[in-house]
Amino acid sequence: SSDVCSSDLVILTGCMLAFGNELFYLLLYGGFIPQGVVDIEIMPAQYMRFAYIVAFALATCMKYGKKFREADLLSVNLERQVRRQTDELRRANEELMRIQDNRQRFMTDMVHNLRSPLFAIEGYLDLLRDALPQPTKEQKRYLDTLDRKAEYIGKITDDMFLIYRLEDGRL
Repeated sequence: SSDVCSSDLVILTGCMLAFGNELFYLLLYGGFIPQGVVDIEIMPAQYMRFAYIVAFALATCMKYGKKFREADLLSVNLERQVRRQTDELRRANEELMRIQDNRQRFMTDMVHNLRSPLFAIEGYLDLLRDALPQPTKEQKRYLDTLDRKAEYIGKITDDMFLIYRLEDGRL
């Protein structure tokens, strides 16, 4: 933009004037420039030098002020982006918590719904064993098969609940 170019030009001019001023005083104090010339011809140049120093200071302030405004704008945009991403993460976390709660409820219900009839089946098996004090070979085979299957379902149910508790961090 033209502001940047003009402020760069003023800064460059100010730097050149500062360098020229230092060179002038080196030459003056070194005796290369006579003192009388300084009193007559240099005073108006001193006023111009002061004007350039003020312009130099203003241009520098404008240039770096623009950089600070840009940094502020970037900071505001970054804060907005962080806030938006934080909100997205919060929503995603809430969704994960909801899914975890549903999963926990499902697992609890499933284990309960498998164990309840299993206890009833095991109870009826005990009643059958008591009702048949001398079961036939075939009846004994059926009862043993039912016992093994009930025990198998109980083990699967216990394993599923154990895996759930391990994954959930409860164990």
